[in-house]
Amino acid sequence: MRNDRRSRTFVLAFVLPVLLFTIAFGALSLFLEPVEGGMTRLGHWSERDFGWHHAQPAIPYRANGRDVKAPTVLVLGDSFTRANIWQSFLSADAGEVLSYHYPDVGCIGNWVKWALGKPFASTDTIVVQTVERELVSRFASIEICAKLVPKPFEMVSGTVLPKRFYFPPTMDAEFIWRTAVNSFHMQPDSPRIVSGKVINVPLTTAKLFSNLESGRILFYRNDELKNGWTEEHLQATARNLKSLQDRFEKAGMHFLIVVIPDKSTVYGPYFAAAQPENKYAQEMKAFAAQAVNTIDLLTPFQAQLPGFVDLYSPNDSHLSVEGYRFLGEIIERQLLAQRGHVVHELK
Repeated sequence: MRNDRRSRTFVLAFVLPVLLFTIAFGALSLFLEPVEGGMTRLGHWSERDFGWHHAQPAIPYRANGRDVKAPTVLVLGDSFTRANIWQSFLSADAGEVLSYHYPDVGCIGNWVKWALGKPFASTDTIVVQTVERELVSRFASIEICAKLVPKPFEMVSGTVLPKRFYFPPTMDAEFIWRTAVNSFHMQPDSPRIVSGKVINVPLTTAKLFSNLESGRILFYRNDELKNGWTEEHLQATARNLKSLQDRFEKAGMHFLIVVIPDKSTVYGPYFAAAQPENKYAQEMKAFAAQAVNTIDLLTPFQAQLPGFVDLYSPNDSHLSVEGYRFLGEIIERQLLAQRGHVVHELK
């Protein structure tokens, strides 16, 4: 009997603390909300503070991959293209689009050589997209790699309404602990905070985003790598892109390079602390000097602020759905203009 009581006491002494910890951990995880955004995940910031609350429109996803038989436009891009959102907002006037993701094409040089071979007789336009922070690393020199047939990413057509999810909770104890510590120490007037791969800085206004902590912004730490770019880097990049453009135009195709400005570039004028020189303007100047076909996205993006809430997602480095729709409209106008069409005004 005595042994039974001792056993029960031992079990309670062991199980009860574990049970209490599990309950407390689960409650904290629910409070911080399940992680969804790239910046919240990489920087250990809570969705409760940085998850969006602005209603997003439905996304009418276009098909991509094997279901696209006669593409008018071939696109090579990074995660801004892999989501297939801005392409899905293009109208039928832009033509059928077939998109490729950098990791699936071997290397840029291989994709270019493949596309120059006109694998689709219907193609008359080439779009190459890159996020600003990767511009120089991708195009200051264009590598040559083993030949392979690029594969487009697969996506079926359909409509999706973006939603935020509040369940199930994130069960990574280390992540929850570090996120809770960050949330506890962050104050509205806290200066620049670097956590993991993410930088968190205060803004001069709380009207740009829909999240609870809208007076602050999260952006990717690698955005600051461009501060080390020299004029020689930009000139070499522009020359290489002009060379690609000439090759495609000689093959009878239009060419367009789309450089999506970093989140920190777009919102830089609203940072509470001074920011380095605007590299995007220098990029556009270098392109203009080489007559590279491109779009200055920074000017229309910033013209929408501060009235455009969540142009970029507060918890991510990418555009919101509304931001992608706006991007699609800008790209479509440029594509039609290069084909000699009359284009409408931006909304």
